[in-house]
Amino acid sequence: MTTPLAREMRILNRITAIPALLKVVSTLTGIRFVTITRWDGAAWAACAIHDGAAVALEGSGELDAVTAISTHVRATGVALYAWEPQDASGGAPFTAPGFRNFFAVPIHRKDGSFFGALCGLDRRASREVNPASQEALGVFADLIGAQLEAEQRHEDGVNALTAKNNEARQRDRFIGMLGHDLRNPLHATLAAVEMLQRKQMEPKAYNLAKMVETSTLRMSKLVEDLLDFARGQLTGGIPVRLERHHDLRFELENIVQELRNANPERTIVAEIADCGHVVADKARLAQLASNLLGNAIQHGAPDEPVGIRVECSNGTFVLSVSNSGPQIAPEVLRNLFTPYFRSSDEDTGRRMGHGLGLYICAEIAKAHAGTLVASSLPDGGTTVTLTFPEQPAASTAAAA
Repeated sequence: MTTPLAREMRILNRITAIPALLKVVSTLTGIRFVTITRWDGAAWAACAIHDGAAVALEGSGELDAVTAISTHVRATGVALYAWEPQDASGGAPFTAPGFRNFFAVPIHRKDGSFFGALCGLDRRASREVNPASQEALGVFADLIGAQLEAEQRHEDGVNALTAKNNEARQRDRFIGMLGHDLRNPLHATLAAVEMLQRKQMEPKAYNLAKMVETSTLRMSKLVEDLLDFARGQLTGGIPVRLERHHDLRFELENIVQELRNANPERTIVAEIADCGHVVADKARLAQLASNLLGNAIQHGAPDEPVGIRVECSNGTFVLSVSNSGPQIAPEVLRNLFTPYFRSSDEDTGRRMGHGLGLYICAEIAKAHAGTLVASSLPDGGTTVTLTFPEQPAASTAAAA
């Protein structure tokens, strides 16, 4: 485990301005040996050194002298400046045998706690530091304390972000593994239900089998959404296979018909142009269209139609899905494509969906170098529009 002393020494060494600052202090005062000391509650340590006198800290008097003047500053709480004749500031005598000039300025953290001292000493005489220079030394000490605090906050923030990202990656891996583990038994359940439905069954038993099939399909959809979410989080986006398709219209019309069959009480108006030159992932576009239509049916006015429109114009593929109903609140609209975000039905208070469908749609749009935008009008009606270039950029196609 890293000790506080080791951490603060590492942070000080990381501040690139420290060596230059110590050299400036040496030039300003004429004192060749300048250091930053740190008190760890039991002993002193030299965190950074400018040694213009080429002295060896260990085995010389410098170590004892630095410790002595740092201890004096810590005890008194005031800066110490001593020049020939060796007098401490304020007239209180203080000697460091063998050294003709020395100084020590306390360094405090932003919270006021004592960190250490900015110290300097020299065996030869130097010019006396005037009040203006003493004030500058105080400013330098304050800068060191402030920079140390800023670097510590930055490091704490980086560590917290790293921990959060690691936690998110572990969560996403768990979601992915859970999805894979659930997929096989769900497929087995669907296969068993399909086999039962081929046999002669009483109407009540058939209806029960149909309910199991519907629930299993819904659960399978959730599992696939979880897997897509995990893939997107772990790989930086949902993978797509971009190819030129000539049957895209047929694929989208099949999706519309599936939704009509699943929701016979609803009207779906489809205007799907024949876009034969689009380079896209057909399966992912079908998934996006199904998700958007399902949301439009679920959240739209039940007695109003849901619309899907597809067109290609000026090299851009456009797919939009719309419904009628209350305007979506701006704060909900801003978070519509955020994972795990679920809006509430204001009339019933029910929470809708699992919060991944629209996020996955947005990721599919991004994988096609496109955008997914939602708009909601004050007089009711919401439209979600996908746009992307018919011919992707070379970099996008290569990445896919």
